[in-house]
Amino acid sequence: MFEVAEELSIEIKDEPGSLAAVLAVVAKAGCAVRAFCGYSMGGAGNVMVVADDAKKAKAALKKAGYKEIESSKVVVGTTKDKKGAGATITEMARAKGINLDYAYATGTGKGTGVIVLAAGDKTAQLAKALNA
Repeated sequence: MFEVAEELSIEIKDEPGSLAAVLAVVAKAGCAVRAFCGYSMGGAGNVMVVADDAKKAKAALKKAGYKEIESSKVVVGTTKDKKGAGATITEMARAKGINLDYAYATGTGKGTGVIVLAAGDKTAQLAKALNA
């Protein structure tokens, strides 16, 4: 099942504990994190978080002093965690003429995995295509 969700993008410092601090704020606000991706480039860091209650998570992050928080719509879904699952899903987007801005996923090699896909103004169209 794939659905449109709100993803928060938070600017963080490129130092030990920055990612943990963001995730702790979201957890203390009572939000579950469905997916996250963190990275650093050029001395700055960023973490993208898909929480079960983005509005509540964003408010908690602002209260905690995070100033640079952007919000965007993404498609989030679970899929069987098997070889080629990512290729199959992204091929479905290509077949519908949908360009992906970015994607990230996780799995354990068994059971199910989670995938997040960003498609700009075609996000709703992508969710519909993946659920067909």
